Amino acid sequence: MANERPLTGQNATSTSNPRPDPLSEAKTEARTAAEEIKSEASREMDKARSEVAAGMHRAEDEARSFARDQKDYAAGQLGSIADAVTRVAEELEQQNQTSVARYAREIGQGMRGLSQTAHDSSIDELVHKAQSFGRRNPAAFLGGAALLGFAASRFLTASAHRQETKTTATTTATTTSSEDVGSPLAPH
Repeated sequence: MANERPLTGQNATSTSNPRPDPLSEAKTEARTAAEEIKSEASREMDKARSEVAAGMHRAEDEARSFARDQKDYAAGQLGSIADAVTRVAEELEQQNQTSVARYAREIGQGMRGLSQTAHDSSIDELVHKAQSFGRRNPAAFLGGAALLGFAASRFLTASAHRQETKTTATTTATTTSSEDVGSPLAPH
């Protein structure tokens, strides 16, 4: 046995009991876990992006629908005003005030045309038409915008006043009826 040489090379590994290196094994497990986490995070991010995109589309559709409804309502109101101006023009003609009647009729026809255009056009088309008009006639556009702002302000102020009056009337009626319960004049 003195002549025996230590086993080296291929014979040493094949005859020895190979044990896995714990550090190597831990690294492999960590890499695998990191890849799984990365893959899961990527799937979740894709899912979140998809849900956000769907929510944005729903919100955009709802906003467009609301804007379309309001546009149609405004077009109908403008048509009603155009009809009223046309009736005023007819009354003025009956009173032999032809020059004023002619102006009123032209205003009514213009309003009727604007109402029809608003009704027949999409929101995007109306915005494009307004932008084009603003570029061609900036003074008229600014004057019209100021007039619309003034009209909107008056409308909102009047609406708020009506709502306040309605709320006050309801509160007063409720207070009066509850005060009458204990009153000797109240019906029993």
